[in-house]
Amino acid sequence: MDIYHAEKSGKIVLSYIMETRCADVKHTDRFKLFAMGNNLVTPLTLAESARFVGKISYVELQLCSVLAKMSTLIDQEYQQIFLSSASAAHAWRSQQLFDLLPVSVGLESRDELIESFNPEFDRLLVHLGEEESAAGLLTALLRKIYPTLLLVYEERLQLCCSPADMAAKRVFQRVKADLEEVIYDGNLILEVSDGATSTEIVDERIVTLLRQLLPSAR
Repeated sequence: MDIYHAEKSGKIVLSYIMETRCADVKHTDRFKLFAMGNNLVTPLTLAESARFVGKISYVELQLCSVLAKMSTLIDQEYQQIFLSSASAAHAWRSQQLFDLLPVSVGLESRDELIESFNPEFDRLLVHLGEEESAAGLLTALLRKIYPTLLLVYEERLQLCCSPADMAAKRVFQRVKADLEEVIYDGNLILEVSDGATSTEIVDERIVTLLRQLLPSAR
């Protein structure tokens, strides 16, 4: 659907192009705008996409580390198994994203792109892993952190509508589907966990920082 609005002067025309099918995309990438929430977002450049992938891969690695450590410190077997499995899933998603990083003259190296997007986010994740009970960590993950991470992947998928994005689209579809499976399994565990509460102030701050990765937050 195309919505055209002309200024009174008649000299400026803004084209808000919102497509849901790649076949309908016009070759006007630098002028294309995608509706995301209350914002209109332009497609990412190659460098922007690489930096995004590097940062989200790093987030997955950090979560992998926190959950792996927590899984060795709890007694309830079903929580231990889930956290260990979820940690391995984070590692898998991080590797999928790492393999997506471009290698090209003029771009940062893959290792340079795998970097923290916010030191406070790293500190809060470590705090969450050290201070929360297993049930509290599950609550923070399944009610706050994972839904936000899922939204990050969903918004990034919306920007994959050119032939050059097909490889990225397949990767983001895979990691999104994998995260959805982890959320489903985790909710089953959460239903039978006692004391499923968490430090909401910390949770909310982590979510606020994680939302900085949303394409619509650019």
